[in-house]
Amino acid sequence: GWHLMRADGETPACAGVTSITAPSDGDTRYRSMDVVSDGVGSRIRLDALTTYTDTSGYDFGAGMYSTLAARNGGAIDVPNLTTLQGVNLELDGTGTLAVDKIVSMTNGRAALAGDVEYVFAGLVDANDTDFEVDHASVVLPALSTLQQGRLTLDGGATALAPSLADIDGASFDVAGGATLSLPSATSYDYASTANS
Repeated sequence: GWHLMRADGETPACAGVTSITAPSDGDTRYRSMDVVSDGVGSRIRLDALTTYTDTSGYDFGAGMYSTLAARNGGAIDVPNLTTLQGVNLELDGTGTLAVDKIVSMTNGRAALAGDVEYVFAGLVDANDTDFEVDHASVVLPALSTLQQGRLTLDGGATALAPSLADIDGASFDVAGGATLSLPSATSYDYASTANS
């Protein structure tokens, strides 16, 4: 896979990159494109990035997700990021990565941890995306669809999605004192698929 990782406190010069897209040719099994900032003082600047796409990413096996992660005090500057597809977004509560402008996050995963609140203010579409929230709070005010996705809350985590109505085929796991609020969801069809 392709990796851009910073753990030494320096800032890579990638500020002009507008999109990261995995090639669709060749053998795509076990391939990923990873952007990881790990450690205090580490920063990756992707100021112009709007789209991060891995059409082959769907799990941690043969369809390996690409990863976008800010952890252990690391920072990734993505002030214009609106679209993620096939991406594993990892935030541990110590790193910095703005999520408020993301509008679409499909076929991916968001692992959100730490004693912090994550506000995905612009997120509307999260079809086939797994949210794993541990000891954190996630607010999804505009989210309207999570078809075939998953929302897992543990360790006292909370999730509020007041506009989420389309949950067909989604799974919800709430444990360890966690709280989930989906006031707009009025029906559920487990057999529904993204193709119907």
